[in-house]
Amino acid sequence: MSTQANWKNVNNWHWTEKNCAPWAKEYFSRELRDIEASDKGISVKTTSVTEVIGDVDLNQRKGKIFTLFDLQITLNWTGSDNSGTQASGKIHIPEVAHDSDFDDYVFNITVHEDTSDKYDIKQVVHKKLTQELRKKLSKFSKDLAEAHVKDVYIDPSELQTQPTSNNSSTPATAAPPISTSKTSTITKQASSAAINTVKNTNDYSDRIVFPINQKALYGLLMNQKRVHSWSRTATKIDGQVGGRFELFNGEISGKFLEIIPEEKIVMEWRLSSWAEGVLTNVTLTLEEVEEGTALNLQQKDIPRGQLNVATHKWKLHYWQPLQVLMERKKKKQARAEQRAKAEKSFYIYSAAGLLVAGAGYLIFKFV
Repeated sequence: MSTQANWKNVNNWHWTEKNCAPWAKEYFSRELRDIEASDKGISVKTTSVTEVIGDVDLNQRKGKIFTLFDLQITLNWTGSDNSGTQASGKIHIPEVAHDSDFDDYVFNITVHEDTSDKYDIKQVVHKKLTQELRKKLSKFSKDLAEAHVKDVYIDPSELQTQPTSNNSSTPATAAPPISTSKTSTITKQASSAAINTVKNTNDYSDRIVFPINQKALYGLLMNQKRVHSWSRTATKIDGQVGGRFELFNGEISGKFLEIIPEEKIVMEWRLSSWAEGVLTNVTLTLEEVEEGTALNLQQKDIPRGQLNVATHKWKLHYWQPLQVLMERKKKKQARAEQRAKAEKSFYIYSAAGLLVAGAGYLIFKFV
């Protein structure tokens, strides 16, 4: 990695991303082939991977590595029992995603020329072979990170030599600017900051529009499991008035002061780097708008000199990861719509073919 690249991403501060979808296709074609299982004289195994569709990215943010993926996978399988009965078919996994538990993965199993004597073989695929597949799929995130971490993360030893200006020997350490440009999924509408000269603190306000309904956005902010899924960090949330929270491996913590489900959240909010006892007051209100849901942020009593730090945390820890999540949801929905459209076209053409064949038969019979 060049010195110039190191200088541009000092201390791995910037968000970096690598598209790993081509690698993932090769990975699954190799790792999910020839997986075997057996039970009561019945043996089954996967023979090939026929389809891997979706997105796979490796991200680095502030020195932390995140794997983000959302895939559909289809495999071929074969099996036989002691009587010599042979069976084959497909296994379709509609969702293999970074924010899904392995136990929640769904395996749709089909049998070619399905007959009653193949039922027990199919059951072994369903009960035994899928267990082996889950084990393989559980290793994907770790293997993805290990294979590509060097492309998104700069080892600290490589950061020792950095270009300087004005012949100074001091390396550049300024925090990188955070983009607030308009995107297709999260719309930046307003942002402002004001200095309270009387209290010697700062206030900050922001407004972000998300393309989802209020219930969904509220869940992404208050449900511990959902917050963990998009933050990819240790998360503790006691979502009731007086309940406490710790987010992003303890970097942000606080207490809920007022909660109106799907409408308003008021909380004490602080950074772990602040002096003990320093708290800010944060109010989040959710408002239905034409594009989805507007999230209005009001933060008061930010310590003097910490305004840029606090606003950066909102963008780095909240807005950017949520933006990635929204983009993935949008792509997933688009793929589902394309698949449904293709299936509809197939049925239409099939029906038309049957009508033509029927008409031909009647003409042949009665003419």
